[in-house]
Order: sequence, then structure tokens, then C-alpha cells
Amino acid sequence: AAWRRAALGDAAALAEAGVAGVILHEETVAQDDREGVPLVKRLADAGILPGIKVDVGLGPLDLLAAAGSKETLTKGLDSVSARCAAGAAAGCRFAKWRAALCTPPSAAAIGANARALARYAAAAQAAGLCPIVEPELLMDGEHDAETAAAALEATLSQVVAALHAEGVAMEGIVLKPAFCAPGTSAPNAKQPTLAEREEVARLTLRALQRTLPPAVPAVLFLSGGLSDELATSYLREIARLPGPKPWSLSFSYGRALQAAALDAWAGAGGAALEEAGTAGASNADDEAVAALAARAALCARVRECSAAALGRDP
Repeated sequence: AAWRRAALGDAAALAEAGVAGVILHEETVAQDDREGVPLVKRLADAGILPGIKVDVGLGPLDLLAAAGSKETLTKGLDSVSARCAAGAAAGCRFAKWRAALCTPPSAAAIGANARALARYAAAAQAAGLCPIVEPELLMDGEHDAETAAAALEATLSQVVAALHAEGVAMEGIVLKPAFCAPGTSAPNAKQPTLAEREEVARLTLRALQRTLPPAVPAVLFLSGGLSDELATSYLREIARLPGPKPWSLSFSYGRALQAAALDAWAGAGGAALEEAGTAGASNADDEAVAALAARAALCARVRECSAAALGRDP
């Protein structure tokens, strides 16, 4: 999208705000900025690690399952080695593969997605990339936080076992899980009390402590459709918890970082330029104003989340 390319236009500003890495789609990896510099190089020169998304989306877990089944298996294993190699050749430093599981997931869904994640991670490491391993437990539904925690423990146990079976170096991966939050249709899910937020943090940390080897260097939480405020709050409460945390705990947010930037872009007229088909053409000054607004909003959210990862208020 034009707004995202514009927001990435000043990589130095993003790095100063605290952006350490950017996940790029396969087609974006090959793109240049306005000055003809590859986006991957622009990010790397600013000290930001460029990464590549190497899965090709979700398919049904079982083609013979009932039509109402929502369980999925991530596609793309047949060509993941080639995509990892191409990303590494283009200058990417890490890769990402997302599995999406219902909460609670079936044993079949956990097993199939754990094996796929492990095969991807092995392919990424073989290409010289650090794999982000993302077994996302979806927040749709009415489940409570305890159910989410039990699902995360069951999933991570099998993911870790599958990684070991594939010979993946645990020191060279990053885990990207969801918080053990109640389902979006659960009571009070959108406006939990402080005690409920602290409970989500406690259950999430406990699930990691029970399943994730200390050799794993980092855990980057996903936002999973949470509001900006909740995604930041859960991260802050986890950082404030006592007890062993042998991994670096931080964030890798999509919507919870980008929504404010997209709103700023639209409010400054960027969306109107895109709709008219003139973004990047004759309205360079107008687009620059919109890009500046989007970038400022994005940097502000990065600073808020970075403070939360340290247990600090904004």
C-alpha cells in the first residue's frame, strides 16, 4: 500500500523511534524507494533488519472435514526453501511463517502446524535466515484466559518438540505467540479490569515458562486484533511480573502499530490521493504531508510499545 511505503520512506526516523526489524511481503522485498534504492538496503543502512514473509497463506486443515470446520494449515512448504534463499540473496536477515489455530485447537491441527513450522524453520536456517516461528492462537470466540493458556501450552510443547526433531537450532529462532487473552466475544474482553489484565500476563508468562527452552533468545508478542491500548497494556503487565524470564520479551505488532499510522495517512489526505490514483505522481507535496503524518503516528506507537516492553507507562 502507498501509505506503508511512504511511512517506510524515512528509515532513519523509524530506527530512532526503536524499530529493529520490518517484515516485508515477497513482492515488497524487490521494490525500490523513490530514489531507486532497494527498500531492503534502505532499511539495512538505517540499522533495521529486513525480513521476508515466506508462507503463502492458509488452507483447510482437512479437505474432507465438515464444511463448518475453521481449522487451517499454512501453505507453501513445497517452495519455502526457494523463497528463503531468494530472501537471503536480496539482503533479508530473517523470515516469518504464520500458523493460525482455533482456540482451543484440535490435536490434529496442533500436530500438523507444528510440523510445518519446524520444516519452515529448518529451511530458513539452512538459507542463513533467522526464522520467526508464529503459532498464532486466534482470539475469536468466547473462551476465557485459562483456556487460551492451556491451548498455548499444548501448542508450544509440540512446536518445540517438532523443532528439535527437525534439527532446528533453538538459539537461532524467535517465537511470536499471542497473549493468553479471553476470546473477543467473552465477557468484558474489550475492557478488562487491571486485575484481569494482570491475570492474562501471568498466564501468558506461565505458559512460556512451562514450555519454551531458555536457549530461545526472544519472544515477540503479536497483537492478534487487540486494540492498541490492550496490546500495549498486556505487554506492560508481562514486563512488570516477577519471576524468571530467560528470553527477551518484546513485540511484533501489525494492526496495533499500523492502525494509528493508517488513520493519520487518511486524515492528512493520503487515502484520497490513493483513491484518485495520484499517490506518488503529481501530488508529491500532498503525499509528503500524509507520509509525515503516518510516520509520526507510527513512531509514536513504537515508542509507546517499547516503553511497555520495559514495564513503563507511556
